[in-house]
Amino acid sequence: MKRLGITAGIVALALLAVACGDGSGDRDTGGSPAGGDELSAADATAYDECFDATCEVLVEKGTEIELDPDLEWEATPGLGASSWQLATITDLSDTEVGLTLSAADASSTGGMATILPVGDGKTYYLKGMTAKVLDASGGQAVLSLNWSND
Repeated sequence: MKRLGITAGIVALALLAVACGDGSGDRDTGGSPAGGDELSAADATAYDECFDATCEVLVEKGTEIELDPDLEWEATPGLGASSWQLATITDLSDTEVGLTLSAADASSTGGMATILPVGDGKTYYLKGMTAKVLDASGGQAVLSLNWSND
């Protein structure tokens, strides 16, 4: 009888260890509502890091990112040189992110809108910078911007 109690105790401890995991290889869910993994970005939500059009940030619909208008932005055919000052996330889903580049002046009617697919591994060229959406989930996305004079 004593042996049965010891065996039951060992089985119970083994079940707890399997249920909890040993931490190796487990990803921290961070308590996300859906129980999935939390998204993370190198610059988190420090959008000021994007001023030079180089950053990796966590965005959601409505996020506005100020850009340096003095960067050598490419000219838009028929409109001349553009001085983009604002990148706005206009739409966001788990499969794509809508991004608009515009001047900061509210009276400006110019702008450039694009849809970026999520996680397709491709980098998209946008008038002097490249953009890539690394991942998206739960109304957030990881956006990577890189300035390029090429």
